[in-house]
Amino acid sequence: MPLHYLLALKHPYSPLQLLTRLSHEQLNRGHQILGRIITIFFYAHGVLYFNSFLQLHTVVEHLKGRVVLLGLLGLVFFAILNTTSLGVLRAWSYRIFFVTHIALAILLLPILFFHVSHIRLYIWECLAIYLVNAFTRYVCSRTYHGTVSLLPKGDLIKIDIPVDQNVTFWRAGDHVYLTLVQHRGMKTPTEVFGRVVAGFRSNPFTIASIPSRDGRITLVARVREGSTKRLASLSEQSVRLRLEGPYGAARYLPDLATFDEVLLVAGGAGATFVVPIFRDLISELLKRGPASRMGSAKLLWFVRNLADTDWAVPEDEDGKQIWEQNTEVVVTGARSSGSMSTNSTKLVNGGKEGNPVSAEREEIEMEEQEALLNEDIVDEESGTTTQQTSDARGLQGRARLFECMGQVFARDAEGSVALLVCGPPGMAHTARKEARRWAKKGRQVFFHAEEFGL
Repeated sequence: MPLHYLLALKHPYSPLQLLTRLSHEQLNRGHQILGRIITIFFYAHGVLYFNSFLQLHTVVEHLKGRVVLLGLLGLVFFAILNTTSLGVLRAWSYRIFFVTHIALAILLLPILFFHVSHIRLYIWECLAIYLVNAFTRYVCSRTYHGTVSLLPKGDLIKIDIPVDQNVTFWRAGDHVYLTLVQHRGMKTPTEVFGRVVAGFRSNPFTIASIPSRDGRITLVARVREGSTKRLASLSEQSVRLRLEGPYGAARYLPDLATFDEVLLVAGGAGATFVVPIFRDLISELLKRGPASRMGSAKLLWFVRNLADTDWAVPEDEDGKQIWEQNTEVVVTGARSSGSMSTNSTKLVNGGKEGNPVSAEREEIEMEEQEALLNEDIVDEESGTTTQQTSDARGLQGRARLFECMGQVFARDAEGSVALLVCGPPGMAHTARKEARRWAKKGRQVFFHAEEFGL
């Protein structure tokens, strides 16, 4: 169990993160697997003891004792933990899963502590790890003043938080947990309860800017129920925000500028992770030269509505030119008779060049997890997030992904290739399979799929 709690540590100074150079999202897979193993052993423990009580005809006597009652309560808690962790229930309500997971992980410790004495050393270790995690999360939380604005196209909000450009701990591709700081007292039970509940309202957002260069942290999200709706109601106002972080695997990525070819693939929401890394990579390539290497970096972005890309297009002319040369936007949504500016970006509509308009919109990462999981149906075969009526466009999107990857690998037959993907699970699965195929041919391939967990 101590290892299980250790795998749940978010802070980048977690000993497991330092040893493995994996982020807490990547280590979360081990947390999930170990959790299932622990649960199986606990169930086996309970079933075997219950069988022995049946054999000895002492079930009633044992049910009156503290040890057995606490054991049964612990098994019930484990059953709730595992049930709420199922993918279907997480998709239905991520917040219920999150709150239940955290609350029961705390309540299990005293139950197991008083259940039997010989495991108390491990319970103390789990408690110590939990307290260290809470302390480090508090230490890496900072309060800022930011400005919320509604973007002119679509129902997106942008949060700009000025920061000192000399501060380097915010990096491209990092994400933070954001909480809207509200002035609540601590005088009445209601106010105390409100402060506790507010602690569970932190939502993950990817930093869509390069703070050390832009002098600000930019967060982009679609307005939905909950925190983003509250933020939207404060549009054009200065608000106090608490940011916890930074987190993410970006700080463990290799130097992308050393690869011969780099392809970054984003599916709608995933662009908030990919775009700042792309900008940072272009900046490094410009510093190191020659100019011919600029073509070695490419951003492939699948969206439903071209308006959702406006926030990412550089404002300066040089930046726009680089964006035009190195970015391809694939619009997978339904067509419309309207027109829309392409910002001089190479555009593909449903896999073919055409009029880029979509009536449907995909949310911007990272907003509330339950919203991310609920909005779209993921086509595992196509690797794109589509609606049920978008099968053809999904297949065309998959074909374009294969085509683009083939072009990157064919451009330099012996060169190294870095492939970064952030989008729906099906997209990452498709890209991973294709990268594995090229790796089996002897190509040097670095692959990373950005995923987010508890």
